[in-house]
Amino acid sequence: MKTTKPSKAQNYKVVTANTRLRNRKGQNIHLIFTTHQVEEVLLDITMLSVPFVPSFLRGLCLWRGHVMPVVDIGKLFGFSGRVVMPKERFFVVQTGMPKNSKDKKILRCVLHISGEIYTSDIAEFYPIVDLDQVGVEPSFVRGAYKRNNNVYIVPDLASILQNDNHS
Repeated sequence: MKTTKPSKAQNYKVVTANTRLRNRKGQNIHLIFTTHQVEEVLLDITMLSVPFVPSFLRGLCLWRGHVMPVVDIGKLFGFSGRVVMPKERFFVVQTGMPKNSKDKKILRCVLHISGEIYTSDIAEFYPIVDLDQVGVEPSFVRGAYKRNNNVYIVPDLASILQNDNHS
């Protein structure tokens, strides 16, 4: 009788950003992006403040001739415990296509990251977390995974930037 070995679980290469934030349950929050989403990591940017915008929008910056919003994801999600690092960085991230777009223009934004940035593998068998347990608005997240006391969030940046219901 021939036996077959179980197939090995699929791993996905991702860019992970430790936000240095915690949710209400005290879990460490990390953001996950595909390696194709992250276009550049910047050490410094010049930012222009904009009045009358939601508090999570830190301002606008110019990147390669394109004006882009700078998003404070921790403020948007309402997480606490931001620790300012001496070497803060900014991600230029593809967010997707705009709703009802006919020109196929890719949306981008800049995320302020205070923690470490690294590539890692996410296994397909990591437990999926109920978004109510994480404490984030479900429409702003594509998914969340848990490993040890860490929660890995896949933000839906296109939804965040196109949503009109921000406070």
